[in-house]
Amino acid sequence: MTPRVDNNFKKNLSWEEKAQRNPLFAVMSSEQFVEKGSNPDEWTEEDLKRFFDKGQRLYDIFLRPLLQRIPLEPGHGFIVEYGSGMGRILKAFYAEGYDCAGIDISPTMLDLSRRLVPEVKQLYSLSDDGTTSLPNQCADFVFSYAVIQHINRLSQVRRALDEMCRLLKPGGVLKFQFRTIDTLFPRSIAKQKSVLNFETFSLAVGWKRCFSNIPYVSKVFTPYFSVVPHTNWVGVPCSFSNLKKELYRRGVCVLGIEQEPTHENMFWFSGRKQG
Repeated sequence: MTPRVDNNFKKNLSWEEKAQRNPLFAVMSSEQFVEKGSNPDEWTEEDLKRFFDKGQRLYDIFLRPLLQRIPLEPGHGFIVEYGSGMGRILKAFYAEGYDCAGIDISPTMLDLSRRLVPEVKQLYSLSDDGTTSLPNQCADFVFSYAVIQHINRLSQVRRALDEMCRLLKPGGVLKFQFRTIDTLFPRSIAKQKSVLNFETFSLAVGWKRCFSNIPYVSKVFTPYFSVVPHTNWVGVPCSFSNLKKELYRRGVCVLGIEQEPTHENMFWFSGRKQG
């Protein structure tokens, strides 16, 4: 029997194909869900509890504090999640009292969201050009988790940023998670690394120590280069500088960049759209 999760599943299948085969693993990346199928009737109460508990934790740790600082209180404003999947974070927003909507590229994920989180009724599918039917400047807050880092084309990352920024009202706030192999605050030259993004691959540039033939100098640093292919699992490792430029061109200025404490290459960007 073909395994439900393998390298082909991770790197080559589209997100709709992943959703049709094993949506729980596609969303959670947890070994507990490796052998799960696509029928929610076969999922246990423990499966669903773990799924929605993760959504609540993400909301509590990464999203609620920013909403309180904006501030954007429950019952005020409109919130959109880009890449809402099966609705695990939208459920937390709705329970808090926010008016919210979800966007996803996978019709299967949206169908599962309607089934698992029926209280969130505003769900939208991305069209072929990367847009939705939501109107311009409709959202006070747009967020995205575990989406940008799975997009395998630089042009499609830019298209995702286009849509998120299109939806933001002037003064609205954007927050999304992304992956990079840049070093934001290197402690030494040996820790310094940067990345150049191209359409289907990225070029990582770093420094390594090597022994020296120079008198009285035992070690020197020389540059090294490595090619990082983009796949449907690890996507484009976004450059800090390019990402800030892309958002600035769309009228969004940086509020902050925060590193996830347990993932050294995972960061959250937050920014405000200028009026």
